[in-house]
Amino acid sequence: MENPCWPPTYVATVAYGKEEFAELEIGDALYPLDPEIKVCRTTYGGLLLLKTFVTEETAVKTLLATPPSTLRRFMKVLFCCEFTELLECLRRNAKLLSGFSYMRVSERSGVSYGRVAELLNSAGCGPSSVGGYILSVEPLGNVVCFTKQLLTFKTYLESYFGESMGELRKIEVVDVPVPQGTNVIIGHTHFIKSVEDIYEALITSSTVIRFGIAFNEASGERLVRSDGNDEELIKLAEEAALKIGAGHTFVVYLRNAWPINVLNALKNVQEVCRIYTATANPVQVLVAETNQGKGVIGVVDGFTVVGVENADNKKHRHEFLRKIGYKR
Repeated sequence: MENPCWPPTYVATVAYGKEEFAELEIGDALYPLDPEIKVCRTTYGGLLLLKTFVTEETAVKTLLATPPSTLRRFMKVLFCCEFTELLECLRRNAKLLSGFSYMRVSERSGVSYGRVAELLNSAGCGPSSVGGYILSVEPLGNVVCFTKQLLTFKTYLESYFGESMGELRKIEVVDVPVPQGTNVIIGHTHFIKSVEDIYEALITSSTVIRFGIAFNEASGERLVRSDGNDEELIKLAEEAALKIGAGHTFVVYLRNAWPINVLNALKNVQEVCRIYTATANPVQVLVAETNQGKGVIGVVDGFTVVGVENADNKKHRHEFLRKIGYKR
């Protein structure tokens, strides 16, 4: 790579469109420590490379003391790999990656979070179960740099205001299966008593209803609590709740009943805060993960709408509701 900053010591993301000013700001902040420092722009907007002998401890201390207004993230480069030999390179450098707890990927140059996660697992470089650093993966054309995140804009705010702030780690899409003949209800509740109260609300709604319930504890033992009268549906609910992972989320699978038969009873359960969806359609749950835990930010229920109903569509809707007995 023809670049005076290559191989880079640090990677910085800066305010988009402010790259030239950021180059001067960051260079001026670290120049007294290393008069030979190189700060270089790249072909990617908002991305700079730095080459310097300034240690990460000194660089962080200096940048926190005089925060550049354009700086958004500052990362120490651990190593870089050619795109064509990513797996082999990761295996060679596995020890350098030890200790990371979360990963973020700048998805450019055809590199995706899923692909990097798959390669890391294949190379035996999974995340640590205890607290550690954030691994930031920065693709640069035909090269991918694996970096240790040192500073974020949030860090500056915490330093300035003197208090800790939450951090969004990632947003993921969780597919929730809805087998033929079932419906799923996903909602938010609180308190361990929810499992038994939801059971009572469902069992008293019909003499033939079959269901499974699962509820994610948000504190204490933080287990998936479950109940129901159908082992298959209980297992489905447990697996879905565990995949979603968000505290105080509950999942109900139904058979021999429809959500319309039980929703009012569920909403009247004292612990239930809200219902996200109730459907037989394919469901995707959007889950945000922060430094504290996970939370549901929305659902994708079914598919994208394609138009507005016409007169024939209206007629069919009216006739259908009367055919199934919901209207007279």
